[in-house]
Amino acid sequence: MKITKISILSLAKISAFVHGIIGIVVSFFFSVIFLGEQLFTEGASFLEAAVVSLSFIVFLPILYFIAGFIVGCVVAFSFNKAVSFFGGLEIETN
Repeated sequence: MKITKISILSLAKISAFVHGIIGIVVSFFFSVIFLGEQLFTEGASFLEAAVVSLSFIVFLPILYFIAGFIVGCVVAFSFNKAVSFFGGLEIETN
């Protein structure tokens, strides 16, 4: 079986979804680390640290989602161009 073309929008949607899920996980880690760092040092007040931590939880998944969509578009476009030179990707299924 040969793969000769990948739908750009299809791969972009899947990539955006996967990156969005990764963004959710990463945002919680960043939020906890930032909140802990601010509370245990002479940094911002608790309210300021909490606002920034919550903004990590809200905005990082969105940024990861957008970046994943763009990466998916670039990868699919690059694959389609490379396939035109090399003739496709052979896969074997049993």
